[in-house]
Amino acid sequence: MTPGASLAGPPADIIEQLKAVEKRYPGVDRVMCATPLGTPLDVQLEDLDRFATEVMPAFRPAKVAAAAE
Repeated sequence: MTPGASLAGPPADIIEQLKAVEKRYPGVDRVMCATPLGTPLDVQLEDLDRFATEVMPAFRPAKVAAAAE
């Protein structure tokens, strides 16, 4: 696996790592979220929900973030 190709850790660490990717590759505007094969569906959904609520807001444009509050 390519170093840095996968991210794991608490939301603050994921945000920091994704911000570094965003800085290095300014045109990147999407990431792919995946879980290991065999991960139970309820765990996958919980992980995606946490990513959506705790990580994604750090990447919203200012107008969208203000409207969401």
